[in-house]
Amino acid sequence: MNDTTNAKSRTRPDAEAVAAALRRRRYRFSDEAELQTAIAQVFDAEGIAYTREFDLGPAGRVDFMLAAGLAVEVKVHDSPSKVARQAVAYCGSDLVSFLVVVTARARAANLPSEIMGKPVLTVALWKGLL
Repeated sequence: MNDTTNAKSRTRPDAEAVAAALRRRRYRFSDEAELQTAIAQVFDAEGIAYTREFDLGPAGRVDFMLAAGLAVEVKVHDSPSKVARQAVAYCGSDLVSFLVVVTARARAANLPSEIMGKPVLTVALWKGLL
């Protein structure tokens, strides 16, 4: 069962629009839970419908699932290898059509643009601080 669903949606999101909405904001957070809450507020403000902690079955739980299988995973302190392993698992799910990884770590932002035939987009929040 999925924890939280926000049904307010004006339009079907695309990955670039979601990434742009996330990049327009500055975030204050000390852990992943705080960043996830801030991202949920961005989605609410933009009218983007989402489900939090969406269960992908054996692939695990992705932080946010948006329309049309657009999955959003948030990473704050994880190693690049852990981020990559999770990305491969999520992209292996038939429920995911596109993966957006939001990260606060420069090293975790080096994912390929496609994994298992599915597009991957990385939103590196640290770039907005330069």
